[in-house]
Amino acid sequence: PPPSSPPPAPASDTPKLTRRQLAVALGAAGLLGGAAIIGKRWIRVRSPSHGPADSSVVQAPPPPPSSRQLLRVGATFLTSIPSSHLAPALFWSAVESSPDGRRKASFVRRIPTLENGAARILPGGKFEVRWEVVPGLKWSDGSPLGADDLVMSQRLLPRPHVLDAHRDTDDSAVFVWSDHFAQAVGGFEPFPAPLFEPLIASGGRDAALEFRKTHPTPGLGPYRIADFRIGEHMIVEANPHFAGPPPSLQRIELRCVKDNARLLEQFERGELDMLVPNAITPEQAEDLKARRPDAVHLRPSPQYVLLQPDLAHPRLASIEVRQALLGAIDRVTLSREIFGRIDLVAHSPVLGLDAGVLRTWPFDPRRAASTLARLGLAGASFPLFHGSWPVDVRLALRVREYLAAAGLDIALQQVDRVSDLRRNGHHGGLVLYSLRDAGPDDVAAHFNLPALGADYDRSARHSGFDDWTASLLDREERAIDPQRRAQLKQELWKAFSERLPVLPLLFLLERIVADPALRGWDGSPSQRFGADLERWYFVR
Repeated sequence: PPPSSPPPAPASDTPKLTRRQLAVALGAAGLLGGAAIIGKRWIRVRSPSHGPADSSVVQAPPPPPSSRQLLRVGATFLTSIPSSHLAPALFWSAVESSPDGRRKASFVRRIPTLENGAARILPGGKFEVRWEVVPGLKWSDGSPLGADDLVMSQRLLPRPHVLDAHRDTDDSAVFVWSDHFAQAVGGFEPFPAPLFEPLIASGGRDAALEFRKTHPTPGLGPYRIADFRIGEHMIVEANPHFAGPPPSLQRIELRCVKDNARLLEQFERGELDMLVPNAITPEQAEDLKARRPDAVHLRPSPQYVLLQPDLAHPRLASIEVRQALLGAIDRVTLSREIFGRIDLVAHSPVLGLDAGVLRTWPFDPRRAASTLARLGLAGASFPLFHGSWPVDVRLALRVREYLAAAGLDIALQQVDRVSDLRRNGHHGGLVLYSLRDAGPDDVAAHFNLPALGADYDRSARHSGFDDWTASLLDREERAIDPQRRAQLKQELWKAFSERLPVLPLLFLLERIVADPALRGWDGSPSQRFGADLERWYFVR
């Protein structure tokens, strides 16, 4: 499907998501458009990175002045408010990430820790976390923020490890977890209880979530919704009740134009100031760059292309076989042929992770062919499933050529939804796809585990995820200390690079089109589009 197509809807469960995961999920369908999963996952808009805690994010310095007060942004789809490209400026979590990766409390007094007493381990191993709202804060509609709004988060989006959530005082709520999961102190999005309480009472949780997709609801971010029409436009204005400094831009208009050729025309006519990432094809981006080099920005994204092997297949279950398969593919040449550059080779799901800490598999066709022959795979046949987007087809053709040169018989099979095959995992061969609904903070998503609702079955075992790896993941998810969690995560990526539960190929190339006078948008590629939108500004 073209990049203007919205992604398919997910199952009903809601996993924890980071800002990076949501940035990944915002792509449209296809390989470069992404096989994103949109739906209830989108409601939890932000979670922090795992850097050290800092002061309140609302105490940030004033943003730069802007020479213009209106920003016009073009997109190819607009399916709901929480999944929109402007959602990060509307809905904030209890803990926000600053551009330097540090964690900051937003509308709560502090990030709970064992040291400050806001978190404690109870008898029997349960974990109690107390969140305290900063008094006097208001939602974007002017109503007061209170403890009931914190508890509503658990009622609307229940987290399975939370045993109890209740109001303690007007300004504080207590959450009791079954164990000391790092997620317990990672923050969450509150919801205005007076609005959602009657919705849940009359139609249940699903009805309340459905209401939020198309009806403006109050938020705590620097902007609030002025107007929304699904599939057409979304207009936001500065939130007069925002607890931090007023944003540089007073009004932002997100306009939906499903035809990306028309989207380009409107930008070139000066009717739009910016296009959301990947709204146009790589070919369109290169063509525009020839005419407007100052307006087109290409950079590696945290989204990567991979081959998923069916690990239930007796031959693909072998780690040595998978290592040989990856060594048979010239990923540097693929990077140059597909994207015109050679720096997009992926050794793990982490963009920029030093290859020196990982096991890498350079292109070595002779060694790959010899290994496969020794293991009895000379002439073995496997299907390779791929999508219909032109880049999917080009990549699949080249991968087949490399694997054929190593002695395999690869049969290409084009399918409408590679995500269905990926979630099932039992397809008898290889699936080429782009993992865009989970970033590296969601480690389990990258170990080829069976889908379990909208999460992953951590009880599954295969050669890429044995008891030792599962134990390591369990410790990583329970590591409260950010530095310890980072160490465990690096060990997991080492295991990933050696066991190859999936075969990483290339990081995708992010395409952004923007008026040269617009500043502040070019933060880390790992951030979701629209993060720190309150600090964007025009210089002329």
